[in-house]
Amino acid sequence: MNTAETLAPGARIVVRDAEWLVTSVDRTSTGGQAISATGISD
Repeated sequence: MNTAETLAPGARIVVRDAEWLVTSVDRTSTGGQAISATGISD
């Protein structure tokens, strides 16, 4: 992921052919992002 990209809660992402709803995004101590998501695919 490009460091200029930022995800926000409520965004939908696709990972390994499954759709996910981002529930929270937190900064890590190394400057990255820790993303929590809930699966919403069938």
